[in-house]
Amino acid sequence: MSISTFLAGLALVFMKDPNSIENIAVFGKVTCDGNPVENVTIIMVDDNFSIFDHILNFRTTNKNGKYRILGSPHDEDLNLLLIVEHNCHENRNIYTRKLIESYSQYRIPLHTLEEHGFDYEFNIELRNNHGVHSSSPGLYVWRAAADIKTVASNSAEDLKNAIF
Repeated sequence: MSISTFLAGLALVFMKDPNSIENIAVFGKVTCDGNPVENVTIIMVDDNFSIFDHILNFRTTNKNGKYRILGSPHDEDLNLLLIVEHNCHENRNIYTRKLIESYSQYRIPLHTLEEHGFDYEFNIELRNNHGVHSSSPGLYVWRAAADIKTVASNSAEDLKNAIF
């Protein structure tokens, strides 16, 4: 295999469909009872209703509860889901009284993202959400996938820099 064939093949790996959505930005403020919440993890997922959900990115809120999360979907069938880990509801184990990790899910419809040019302000008041979930295996899978995505992304960037 020639070096030009190798480089052409490698370039295909990093190319995207020209009709696909390049980037999505969601930003806003996370509050609990109207107060900003610091260090809340937000995971952006392209929820394909299967085990093959795509973790697009994750971030934590700053001291003012603000966040900005960017993602690039892997396909045109975008079902954006934000998973917010928090303890706003202070769910506790009934025996040990220890806090149980909780999370809430927020769907953002594709048409809403399109209307805002894929740069959408989404403020989250955690106390108003009645869909609080206690930590589940799914949360750990999403976290692990986000960590793997970070390592893979850093490795791919290192590889691109080394080659080009």
